[in-house]
Amino acid sequence: MKNVATASETSDDAPRLDPAWREALTIFDRDLRRRGAAERTRRAYGVDLGQLAAWCGARSIAPEQVDYKTLRRYASHLSERRVAATTVARKLAATRQFFGSLVEHGRMAANPADLMPLPKRPASLPRALHASDVSRLLDRIPATTPLELRDRALFEIAYGCGLRAEELVTLDVTSVDYEGEQLRVEGKGSKTRIVPTGEPAMAAIARYLE
Repeated sequence: MKNVATASETSDDAPRLDPAWREALTIFDRDLRRRGAAERTRRAYGVDLGQLAAWCGARSIAPEQVDYKTLRRYASHLSERRVAATTVARKLAATRQFFGSLVEHGRMAANPADLMPLPKRPASLPRALHASDVSRLLDRIPATTPLELRDRALFEIAYGCGLRAEELVTLDVTSVDYEGEQLRVEGKGSKTRIVPTGEPAMAAIARYLE
C-alpha cells in the first residue's frame, strides 16, 4: 500500500515533493495506519496534503516553518482557484490533523491550523413538498379510528398552517377558533400568534373532535 507521501506524488498535478515534506507526510501516514485508517482515507489525505506540500515546497517553506499566516495564504490560494467551500473545509481539516501529528511527535511546538476558521458552507433551503405530494401522503393515512383521525388532522394543520413540530403538539381544543377559521399558536419564547387555517384543516379537526 502506498503511504501518504507516495500517494501525493503520484497524482497528475503534484510535482516531486521536498524531502522534508516526504518525511513529515510519512510520519503522519504511520499515525493513520496505527489508528486503523482505511486505505481510501489515507489516499484522500495524501492528495489534500500533497497539494499543501507542493505549494509550500515551491516557496521553500518546510513543514516546521508553516505558521498561521502561511495557512491563510494557502487558503487564499485555494479561494483564488475557486475551490468549493466544502473542499477547502476538508483540506483544512486534513491540515489540522497533519500538524497535530507533528506536534505529538515533538517536531512543532503548536498546531498552526488550530486557529484557522473553516469556510462557511452555503446554506440551502429545504425542498418544499408539492401539493400533489402532500395530497398523496394524506390519502395514505387511514381515517377510521380516533387515533387515525387525529393523525390526519395533525398533518392537515402542519401543511396548511406551516407549524413547527413543537407548536403542533402543544395545540389543544381551546387553540381553535372555528368562526374565524384560525389557530392560536404558542411559539418560541411563549409568544402567541394567530394563524389562519384552511377549510381542509378545519374539517379534519372537526372530524377528529366529533
